[in-house]
Amino acid sequence: MERKPQGLHENMPHSYTFKALKVCMILSLCFDEWSHVLQFFPASRVELYDCIDRLERMHIAKEFPKNA
Repeated sequence: MERKPQGLHENMPHSYTFKALKVCMILSLCFDEWSHVLQFFPASRVELYDCIDRLERMHIAKEFPKNA
């Protein structure tokens, strides 16, 4: 099952809940309301999606270890 970070891809429902261990602020943005801005910041778009891919690979590696 392919998993993508939520809120960054169109038509992707949110299915996770998180518990903060320390004080934190959570900013929630609707992808449809800010995705148009990415076209004006191509370098930021590349950096953002590179980070997403890295996080996704880390998550998959933890969920499905190679030596399991």
